[in-house]
Amino acid sequence: MLFNSYIFFVFLFVVLSVFYFLKEQRYKKYWLVLASLFFYAYWDWKLLGLLLVCIISNYYFAICLKNSAKSTKNWLVFGIVFNLSVLIIFKYFNFFIDSFDQITKILGFSLNRAHLYLVLPIGISFYTFKAIAYLIDVYKKQIEPTREILDLTLYLSFFPQLIAGPIQRAEYIFPQLASSLTPSKTQVKDAFFLISIGLFQKVMIGDACGRIVDSIFFDLSKYSSFEIVSAVVLFTFQIYADFAGYSNIARGLAKLFGIELTINFKQPYSSKNIKEFWERWHISLSTWLRDYLYIPLGGNRNGKNILYRNLLIVMILGGLWHGAGWNYILWGFYHGLLLILFHSNKSISLPKYVNSIVTFMAITIGWAIFRITSLSQLNLFLQELFILDLGNYYGRFIKMILTFGCVLFTIDWLQIKYKNDAIFTNFKNQSFAFGLTASLLFVSLIYILTKKTSPFIYFQF
Repeated sequence: MLFNSYIFFVFLFVVLSVFYFLKEQRYKKYWLVLASLFFYAYWDWKLLGLLLVCIISNYYFAICLKNSAKSTKNWLVFGIVFNLSVLIIFKYFNFFIDSFDQITKILGFSLNRAHLYLVLPIGISFYTFKAIAYLIDVYKKQIEPTREILDLTLYLSFFPQLIAGPIQRAEYIFPQLASSLTPSKTQVKDAFFLISIGLFQKVMIGDACGRIVDSIFFDLSKYSSFEIVSAVVLFTFQIYADFAGYSNIARGLAKLFGIELTINFKQPYSSKNIKEFWERWHISLSTWLRDYLYIPLGGNRNGKNILYRNLLIVMILGGLWHGAGWNYILWGFYHGLLLILFHSNKSISLPKYVNSIVTFMAITIGWAIFRITSLSQLNLFLQELFILDLGNYYGRFIKMILTFGCVLFTIDWLQIKYKNDAIFTNFKNQSFAFGLTASLLFVSLIYILTKKTSPFIYFQF
């Protein structure tokens, strides 16, 4: 069930209708849990069991962490190994099988893979990372383990952020679950703005760019080098509009239930260096990697060599988190090198706009690595790229880049200006703001009706 589908809006109408009818907080939680589990089961009901096993297991791991005075660390290790094992088995098993198959072919053998593949459970990277963070925070005594399995279930399965985040911390969500779960008028208004803006970003920018990008990367040999470079730029727009749009929708949906989710993007393409980019892009993941991996590894406390090592480890694992493929590992390695380059050349001073342009170009090159899915495609990409051919339709591609880029960066500019992702909240003329927002929502819904629905990119991670 995609946020950008009509069936989802039917689902949302039913969920909200019952939710607002209920008065007692506990009944509201039960209803949200049932709605969230149905939302997840709609994709594939057979995968619901894995989610429930993870919820029940982590509930007892946390209780054991609290009650076991001597073996606390053992329970933490056991809990982390359990969650990582679930993630590795279901997300990376196929990748290992494919890699092993390639090796056997080189050696002259053949592996029958027909019955070895596992279905990738959607959202598994997100809910396992939330579970690990929860256990570590309990171990560090930053939070108390909840005795209410209902709260933990809602924390791990709450449908607005179940599939693609943000990766929320328990210390941020649990206090909200203790409240009345009654949205304020401001939250409802902001929700309307955020959902409308997010849906517009997703379908009118992300999906529209995606159709062009997919057609070009499907067969790179048919396109000129300029058109291929244009496709990379459009993918840079697509992945941002797609994921930032999802995050805005998720935050808006949560507000309708009186729950606040953290901001996941802060106009990352305006960054002046690569470090700042990672402070603005997928913030919930980058802070997770910082707090639960980078700092435990030693951070920047033990000299430059250790710092560089830690940056490479964190970014490679961050790349691997995105997907089971060598392109994601290379993308992580590339960003690790960029961060090392930044930390080793901090003394270099350039004008701000130059820094922003250089950073954006470096990020765009990274997205090319991210998008190329095989060595054969990489080889073809490089061959076509160095032919240096404009092609017959270069003017059309320039117009597309300018159009999508202007719309995307105008939204960013307004969010920076008003210091609010729900930009229309700050308009003095609220009647105009609601009319404009309703128009964006209407256009997006018409687009959904007339075009094939595209999944959010991060659903596969």
